[in-house]
Order: sequence, then C-alpha cells, then structure tokens
Amino acid sequence: MRRNEVMDWVSILALAVACFAAWQAARSTKTAKQAYSLAIEQDQRHRPSLELYLVEAYIRRIDLSDERLFVFHLMVTNKSASKNSIKNLQLLIEHQRKDGPLSNVSIPHDPELNSRLNENKDPFRTPFLIEAYSATGGIAIFRVPDDLLSGSRVESYVIKIVDNKNYESAVEAILLQDKNDE
Repeated sequence: MRRNEVMDWVSILALAVACFAAWQAARSTKTAKQAYSLAIEQDQRHRPSLELYLVEAYIRRIDLSDERLFVFHLMVTNKSASKNSIKNLQLLIEHQRKDGPLSNVSIPHDPELNSRLNENKDPFRTPFLIEAYSATGGIAIFRVPDDLLSGSRVESYVIKIVDNKNYESAVEAILLQDKNDE
C-alpha cells in the first residue's frame, strides 16, 4: 500500500469514529433532557400544593348579639407527595365606607365558636396535618362585630390558608346565605 492509500483509510476511519462520537453525544443529550424532565416532575410532586374548595358559606347571628358568625365549610386537598400542615386560617373582607378608599380586614379563625353554632360539624383546629395526596374537610368560623362593617359596602370575602412553608391558598366566597339561629 502506498502512503496516500494509508492516509485515505486513516481519514475514513477518523471520520467514522467522529460520526460515532457525534451519534453518542446526541443520544446522551436526549437522555440528559429526559432525566432533567423527570427531575423537574419529581421536584413538582414534592412542592407544597394545597387547594382550597368552598362547599358552603353562611352568616349566622347568635342570640341577638351585636356580632355575626361567618361559617365556611371547606375542603383542603394536598396534591403534593409530601405531608403539609395548615398553620393559619383567616377571613379577608374587602370593604369600602361611603366614598372612602377600599379597606381590608383580616379576621382569624376561632374554632371555639363552634359551641355557639348548635351544629354537629367539626371545626378546623390549627395547626393541622394533611397527609400526602389526601383531602380533609371541616368548618372555619369567624366572629365579625356588626360595627366593623356597618355603613360599608363589602366588595369580597376571601378565605385564606397559610401552610407550614408560608405558601398561601385562597378562595373567594361569592354567595353567603343568612341563617337565623334555629
């Protein structure tokens, strides 16, 4: 064999090795992208993900007092692969007095008010644990003095939960039914 023929075979072999290396690199890139996608999905499954659903909402005046109890039957769903817990539950009322600016009032949930309802429903007791991929239900009760909202136009009622990682989830109550003490 002549020197040129040997050089041609070496060049062809080098080209084949380079093509094989490029093919392996492309396969490795595809595998790396798939592994990255799986890692992102796994991370998403373990992130806190609480969803809040409003089942029923009503207002109850108790014993002709100067306050009303706002009662919300809620379902909380944990869509995460990790346990989570609710550390805070509150009612946010956005209202406006006459021509003044919009104001917000935050009222904490008080499970002890359940004794005043004369109903057989379990109130949430914060903090409470929600297992992975599960749901729990209960009632949230808020005491609102009449003078707090007198002369105001209420814009919205929003129930907000805060979990142990300080993530918030909220739901707006569109329709609240007035119930008399039975």
